[in-house]
Amino acid sequence: GKRRSQELSKKYLGDQVEKYRIKSSNSFKAAQEFAIDQDLVFQPLGKTNNTNNKSQEGSPYGTNNFMPNIGIEVLRVEASNQISKIDSQLESIDDIENDFTKLQFLISTMDLSTSQYQNLLADISGIEKEIIIQSSKYTQNDPKLKYLKNIKDLLIQDIKTKTKSVLKAQRMLAKSKMDA
Repeated sequence: GKRRSQELSKKYLGDQVEKYRIKSSNSFKAAQEFAIDQDLVFQPLGKTNNTNNKSQEGSPYGTNNFMPNIGIEVLRVEASNQISKIDSQLESIDDIENDFTKLQFLISTMDLSTSQYQNLLADISGIEKEIIIQSSKYTQNDPKLKYLKNIKDLLIQDIKTKTKSVLKAQRMLAKSKMDA
């Protein structure tokens, strides 16, 4: 009777372990899917480094094979965050209209400081100085002053277009990195 009782207890406990292993696996999958949907890096708190712990063998987050692709998850999240940042920068470029100071600041915060942008920004700065000088001499209706303002607006539109193109290319790279 005692042996039978021990067998039943062992069977019951084995069934309970399997039942909770399945529940744990489902919870792990749900947490991982949530992390993917929300662009989070999923790393449960119960991770241990003890490779001799046999009670976790076969579990979805066992010590030997816990999230073997955590590096890939981190890259995916970084790429997703970069896409969000680029989308925000593209919106900001559209929102600033023809304000050179805001555009100059926005470009300086981006990773776009190439010589081409520096030259365009320098050209616009030069035209702005000329506009200030001409404004002190002439009225706002002066043809030369209007011409300078028109050139400034065209240069600002040019730099905005080029910046948007570069950002869209960076977004495509980040998207392909995330998809990969």
